[in-house]
Amino acid sequence: MAFALSKKFGKARIPGRMVLAFVTVGLSLSVSAQNMPMDGSIDGVIRQLGLKKTNVAKGIFTQKALPYAKNIVAMVITTWKTDDEILDVNVVLVEKGKIVSRFYEKNALATEGFNVGYLQIDTAPYILKSGVRAFGVRVPYIGGPRAFEEQISLFITQGNTLKRVLKNYTIYGTYTTSDDNGEWYPCKDKYIANKGVISIAKESTNGFANLVVSRKIINTVEEIVRGDECQRKETTQRGPSETLRFNGHEYK
Repeated sequence: MAFALSKKFGKARIPGRMVLAFVTVGLSLSVSAQNMPMDGSIDGVIRQLGLKKTNVAKGIFTQKALPYAKNIVAMVITTWKTDDEILDVNVVLVEKGKIVSRFYEKNALATEGFNVGYLQIDTAPYILKSGVRAFGVRVPYIGGPRAFEEQISLFITQGNTLKRVLKNYTIYGTYTTSDDNGEWYPCKDKYIANKGVISIAKESTNGFANLVVSRKIINTVEEIVRGDECQRKETTQRGPSETLRFNGHEYK
């Protein structure tokens, strides 16, 4: 499946390829300190998944306790295939060291020229119906100094499995609008940021609450003034909102 970032929110495109996509990450990994270190505490989880520790992508891992579920920790673990461009993804819930729910996608990540900043587990109150609360996994794409996107997927628990109900939704993006033939020059840039916030609507579809995405558009222009001083001007406006509805399988 062909995939181009910023197909909705800007003119700049980051070329890429995504196969059975969950998220896309980079060949040259730029890992933030916000990614959790992989220590001995997850060795048991790796064994339960039947993974070889040497295949686990240590930099593309995160974990977080779920504030609404006592003793439950969400983890995202990725593993390299023999081809260094392909990754499998496991999203698991762990209770006292034991996996209680799991989402797995084989050959989920196909990387092509991207860097990954950090994975983040989002525990905002995504209450989709009475007794059903989702958590999110956010993944950033970094394609250059002013080419950045963040996508979110939402998961709910169904017995011993995790069901993905929102897949790879672009929630934030920054794209250059400069006509510079792909080059970047300090303080000679124009770019647009599109920031989305998900809220829960009172209305529902097929038993699940609708999701309303409100957006803010920030236009930024950089220019050199008074010698070598860099001046940045920003203008902010409200962007178009979008309502995502549950079709019985996922939000669209």
